[in-house]
Amino acid sequence: MKLSVIPLVLLLSACGGAAAPSAAPASSAPAAASAKPAASAAASTGASAKPAASGKPAASGESGPQVTTQQIAPAKPGSINLALVGGSPSATPLYVALENGIFDKYNVPVNLVIMTAPPAMASLLSGEVQVGMDGGALVSADVTAQKLTFAAALQNSFNQFVAYAKPDLKSLSDLKGKTLAVGTPASAATIAFELMVKSAGLDPKTDVKWIYAGTPAAEWAALQSGQVDGATLVWPFDLQAKAAGFNVVGDGKQMKLAGASLTVGINRDWAKANGSVLQNFLKGVTEADYIANTDKAKAEAAVSKRLNVTDQAQLDAAFERFAGTYPVPPYITSDAVAEAIRDDPNPANKSRKPEDFIDNTALDALVASGFTKQFEKS
Repeated sequence: MKLSVIPLVLLLSACGGAAAPSAAPASSAPAAASAKPAASAAASTGASAKPAASGKPAASGESGPQVTTQQIAPAKPGSINLALVGGSPSATPLYVALENGIFDKYNVPVNLVIMTAPPAMASLLSGEVQVGMDGGALVSADVTAQKLTFAAALQNSFNQFVAYAKPDLKSLSDLKGKTLAVGTPASAATIAFELMVKSAGLDPKTDVKWIYAGTPAAEWAALQSGQVDGATLVWPFDLQAKAAGFNVVGDGKQMKLAGASLTVGINRDWAKANGSVLQNFLKGVTEADYIANTDKAKAEAAVSKRLNVTDQAQLDAAFERFAGTYPVPPYITSDAVAEAIRDDPNPANKSRKPEDFIDNTALDALVASGFTKQFEKS
């Protein structure tokens, strides 16, 4: 299976949301059109949006992996091909595990492939990859809930999203009648901002106007250039907005917005035939979650290496935002899956319940064995 190269800005926008077309609805067409220059501006002015050259240290602020163009080789027995959708500090445990040989420690070698959501889910269905780390795209990829399932999660809330607005706007309620930039329809960035707007008593369908900028870099460029009044931003663009004097009007972490932000999806048939491999993999995830929560040096070193970031302020901000947010044991919550179902546009999913998409068999067995206790808070 061949994959095209896609820059980091698209990868970041893909992570954590259901796959959806990037075209805006007709009512948003004029605004969406105005966002196109913003995307260009981001490409020309936002150094942190540029993928670093492979194998070379990045300049301060340059970050991120690229979608692989290699053909995915079949996984060897006992090993795992893992498709990661996106590349951001929310995946710190995965980076920690890879950089510190944790999966090898538990005899389950992992081959990481960076992909976008649609091919990642297709590869999970076909068996080319055994584990997919994404947001809630799994519920859209398998509306039957018979082929794919969530086995764990690294993030059960939209901790990565911060809503910034122009300096004269002080709160979410001030956004009434304003124009806001988000990612794509049904993306995690869009869902998170809609939840924030609802929390202020506003109707996201009638009280605000949306433009679908497509990428975090384009959202930031649209806000910076004055084309929009507010935007949901992720690291490192939120740091740039703060430095530029824009106001924080909503923070997904502080607001505890439940959502399928970074999940561990598996193929049910593979899991049945490879229960011990899955358990060994979850051992690695559990230990890596613990390290990402507690060991700043290891967490930052892994993010620096995997995302090609050398700016210490960015690394510190990433650790501060995500440390303590990784679940140990790494259970996915019903609330997170309920959000994914609720916001999936496919009507076939409206009758589904969270438990239809969750299989805790492997993780329950790991907990029952006593393995996870050593990493839990005393």
